[in-house]
Amino acid sequence: MKKILIILLATVIIVSAISIPIILKGGAGKNTTDVPNGTYNNNVAENSNIKTNNEGSISIDVMFLNPNKQGDKILKFQVMLNNHSMDLSDLNLSKSVELVNDKGLSIKDGFNWKEEGSGHHVSGILSVENNINGKKILDNSTKSIKLVIKNIGGANTREFVWQSNELK
Repeated sequence: MKKILIILLATVIIVSAISIPIILKGGAGKNTTDVPNGTYNNNVAENSNIKTNNEGSISIDVMFLNPNKQGDKILKFQVMLNNHSMDLSDLNLSKSVELVNDKGLSIKDGFNWKEEGSGHHVSGILSVENNINGKKILDNSTKSIKLVIKNIGGANTREFVWQSNELK
C-alpha cells in the first residue's frame, strides 16, 4: 500500500511539474525545432524551457532551471523519467550525459545526479559546473545549449536544445 501511495505521489508531482508551466504560459504550443534526421523530438510549450523526448521505452522531460543566469557557476536541469516497463531507481544519469554549446565547447564529465523518487517514475536534478578549461559553457554570447542523454531506455541519443531566445 505504501509503495502504491509513493508512486501515486511521484506521478502527481511529475505531472504538476510539467503541467503548471504549460498552463501558466497559455497552453500547449508548437515544436521549437524541426529535426532533419528525426532522431529526437524537441517538443516544448511556447516560451517554456521544458523539452520532451518520447523515444524508446522511457519518456524524458528536461527543464533547464537557470538558463537566464549566465553568471551562475553551476548549471542545473530537472530531469523527469517515466516508463511502464523498467525500474529506474538505480539509474545514474551523470554517466550518460554531455552538454554542448554552439561554439563546440563540450562537458562530458563532472555531472552530479541527485535522484528523487523510485520505480518507474524518477526525477532529479542534474548539475554541472559552467566551466570547461576556463571557458564558460553558458555566457552572454551563447546561442544554444544542447543536453545529450545517451543509451537510456533503448534510445541511443536524445538531444534537448535551448536556443538563444530561451537563454536570455
